[in-house]
Amino acid sequence: MVVKIAWRHFPIAFLSGVCMILSYLDRSIISIAILPLCDEIGCTTRSKGMILGAFYYGYISTQIIGGIAARVWGPYRVLAIMVTVWSCFTALTAPSASLVWVLVLIRICVGLAEGFGHPCILTIASAWFPYMERATSVAAIFGCTYIGSTLAMVVVPPLVDIMGWRSVFYISGAMGMIWVCAWSIFGSDGPASNRFISNEERDYIVQNLHDTSHSSFQMLSSIHQEEEEEEQGTLPSSRLHADIYDDSNPNIHEHNSSHTQSLLHSNHVKVDEDDDDERADHDHPSQLTYNNQNSTDDIIPNIQTNTDKNNNNNNNKNNTQIQEVWHIVMGIPWRTIMSRKEVWAIIVTNFGSDWGNTILFNWMPSYLYEVHHASFDQMMYLTPLPYISMFFGSLLAGVAADHMRKRDMPLHRIRKIMNAIGLMGPCTSVVILGLWGLLYPSSSSSGFASLILMGGFFTLSAVQAGYKPNILDVSQQYPGIIYSVSILIHP
Repeated sequence: MVVKIAWRHFPIAFLSGVCMILSYLDRSIISIAILPLCDEIGCTTRSKGMILGAFYYGYISTQIIGGIAARVWGPYRVLAIMVTVWSCFTALTAPSASLVWVLVLIRICVGLAEGFGHPCILTIASAWFPYMERATSVAAIFGCTYIGSTLAMVVVPPLVDIMGWRSVFYISGAMGMIWVCAWSIFGSDGPASNRFISNEERDYIVQNLHDTSHSSFQMLSSIHQEEEEEEQGTLPSSRLHADIYDDSNPNIHEHNSSHTQSLLHSNHVKVDEDDDDERADHDHPSQLTYNNQNSTDDIIPNIQTNTDKNNNNNNNKNNTQIQEVWHIVMGIPWRTIMSRKEVWAIIVTNFGSDWGNTILFNWMPSYLYEVHHASFDQMMYLTPLPYISMFFGSLLAGVAADHMRKRDMPLHRIRKIMNAIGLMGPCTSVVILGLWGLLYPSSSSSGFASLILMGGFFTLSAVQAGYKPNILDVSQQYPGIIYSVSILIHP
């Protein structure tokens, strides 16, 4: 029996959540510190907009690269490097503020590094969390993003008043470096390469990563394998386009289960067991692609004699590493990913939730101030409440989703329920406020309006237990890639 609070929960899930807190703290503090910063250096409104928007130019540029890097070099190493990079550039924001163009470049660099964060975290989640607790773990980790935004609004203003605006960048950068130290000690790409985890928990995780008893979803890697078989003429075309959501079809169920089982048993790279430098850790993401390659024209030969390896090792080591990276990148089934309806469902849901999130957060302060005449003192207390409600909403939604899964509810139905709650809840709250304004135009209550808006934000967080773990349901080999593709279509 595995204990309820295990190594995968602390420190793996905990450190992943803290990473999300630091990520959103680092990207949010500039919006608060920009006021005293601009007062000091005398920047124009245009310069202020450039400083605030520079982060997102970098952030959107490295999403795909982050997903690929997590697969090639492993999320453990990539995440540690990128948190170090963005923490250093966050700290450099303070002494570089005298020149606007330098500050813009620094914010772009912060965004470039943070673009690796989400793909790496999802790749880590795919290797660490069993399917029965997938929604809770993913929702809890990504729910921590709301804590980071809350800390920026609650903690940063007093620090600016007491210690000056530069202090918040130094403190945030230092916190990031502390996180890197902890992650370097306790983190890993997966349970097989972690020296602290018990054998009992390691076996439990490996045996329960894939939901082989259910056929609602089929991993993209096996679908990609079918495509290659179809191209070679060994697989009927009709089998590739089977509806994987049809649980009532026993043939599809048997087909999906057999492919999942075959994938589990073939999820290793063929290497020479006598060569310690080429050992393949089965949970390392960079070694999960080779089982999808059915072509005989291999870029990296897998079969060599020990004599050939010893003679050519020094001369060809760099070339082999480059070839290996190229082999992995070219092995990513881009056509399969972009052609699957499940992936497009994730993209549309991500777009809808982020659109609603952006509209509500950007317009809520103006709405409370102009329509309900909330004072600035009230705004200081009302503004963080939606973030807090979304954090607890994420936890509740994750626990509820996993509970429904344990009661054998179809997996696709659980994800649809959570996505529906997350998208319809904010719409309902806005409609209620609109009708209330029409029926009672002379009344104004910032407390009532804030309560309704909190309900909308609370339900919006349910998507963290919907499309986010759905990415792992669809593909455990390419979660970072799929998420990075979905984030490119962003409001």
